[in-house]
Amino acid sequence: MGIKRKAPHHGNTRRQWGSDHRDQPIPIVAPPISDRRIMIGRLAIVLTVSAWFTYVFLTIVQQFVEGDASSARLVIEAIVYIIVVTALTASAMAYLITRIGFFYRSRAHHRAPRAEIDHFFTQSVPTVTVLVPSYQEDERVIRTTLLSAALQEHPHLRVVLLIDDPPNPTTNAAREMLNTARQLPSKIQGELSAPLARAVAALEHFENIQMGDRQPSAQDMRDLASHYEFSAIWLRELGARQEIIDHADTFFVEHVLGALARDLEVIAEALTAGADEGASLPTDRLLELYRRLVATFRAELTSFERKQYVSSSHAANKAMNLNSYIALMGGSYQEIATPLGRALVPCSPRHADLTVPDPDYVLTLDADSVLLPEYCARILHLLEQSG
Repeated sequence: MGIKRKAPHHGNTRRQWGSDHRDQPIPIVAPPISDRRIMIGRLAIVLTVSAWFTYVFLTIVQQFVEGDASSARLVIEAIVYIIVVTALTASAMAYLITRIGFFYRSRAHHRAPRAEIDHFFTQSVPTVTVLVPSYQEDERVIRTTLLSAALQEHPHLRVVLLIDDPPNPTTNAAREMLNTARQLPSKIQGELSAPLARAVAALEHFENIQMGDRQPSAQDMRDLASHYEFSAIWLRELGARQEIIDHADTFFVEHVLGALARDLEVIAEALTAGADEGASLPTDRLLELYRRLVATFRAELTSFERKQYVSSSHAANKAMNLNSYIALMGGSYQEIATPLGRALVPCSPRHADLTVPDPDYVLTLDADSVLLPEYCARILHLLEQSG
């Protein structure tokens, strides 16, 4: 559901073999499986079983019935060959059966309608924390990743940038990179505050006027459409300000910001068309659409640096960067000074310098990757289904 960034191509720099330079996302819905592919899959199973049966039958007849295996050594060899071929055939059959099972499941799968997902988020919504480990990454790279995570249309979303740069850099470039990374979450939070404030005010206004037995009117739909149009324009302008350096920047503008803006524009057009025809949506559906708009821009962004604390692991790998923060989830901590440096010590919430929520789900995302719109919404809807 995302794309990884590669180093930009400059001058005579040779392109790395196998590097990912696609500018299109992987299809969200797999192409439909044709009858021909299913028929070939079935035929492959039949041919595999037939080949195994033929080999075993001929081996038994030649080696044991006709007596070609005239010594103990030849008998053992024949048995070993049968066992080896049977094991290889079983492995091939496992793959072929799994493959055709996927074909059947793919055919039976139907993507959940967006209205169903919107209704899901009006109920008890699981909390999500997105963890983005980063080590001396460029500001532009981290920014696109954090924005793609923050715009996931989830009402209870927390995005944490796990900065793994040395806390006391020795060069001006490293110091500037660290300071920029520290400031990014609050800067992005500030950018999102404008469309979020408008969406929250619109939701509160609609909730206030829906007191009593008042029924939604065509004007209510036009008002909602105007808010969706404003949000789409804001996303387009955000994309226009994006610095385009490589294919990943183009991907972010076109398939993250652009795709989300197009989705909002389609909803605005549908609401306007419905209002022009005198139709009106139920109050519950209008509330769902207002809440979706709020969820689009509502996200808490923050950062954490494990290397500032001697109580956290300083092992030089991404896994320990993630695990150091995950281990703190659900706790409250006080910073104390020790002879070795600062440490985080568990304490009561009212005395805490740092409180880390314990989310229902944790999503990890590389600092050079982006998420497509609806990724969190759809995967949560799927994971929360009974059975």
